[in-house]
Amino acid sequence: MEPIEWNPNFSVGVPSMDRQHLTIVTLINELIGSPDLEADTDALHLALDQLTRYSEDHFLAEEALLEGTGYPELLRQKEEHREFRRRIALLCHDTALGKPGGLNRLLTFLKDWWTHHILVEDMRYRPYFENQELSP
Repeated sequence: MEPIEWNPNFSVGVPSMDRQHLTIVTLINELIGSPDLEADTDALHLALDQLTRYSEDHFLAEEALLEGTGYPELLRQKEEHREFRRRIALLCHDTALGKPGGLNRLLTFLKDWWTHHILVEDMRYRPYFENQELSP
């Protein structure tokens, strides 16, 4: 599986969110680039724990930023984040149980979900911050 290729199109116009998104992409790419993870369950669990904890911190920071600025689509963002939590829990569980193809499904989900979430869902707030002339 090819890693996510970070480029300027990923910028949502909020430096703190861009830094956090880059960290998440880096963590996903580290998972993608570690072919021995399926055999090393301790390393896999550690990497997934790090990614899910960081994702949770990011969601909380993003939601606080959006709430604090009165972003009108905050509930949509929160629902997206809830759905991620639900799906990642199921996929991590399947992977931990060693279900065939579990790790591949998990990595595919992470890559696809985060790419879509940043480039589509999070991009919705870029014009809001540009129009509000906010500098978070």
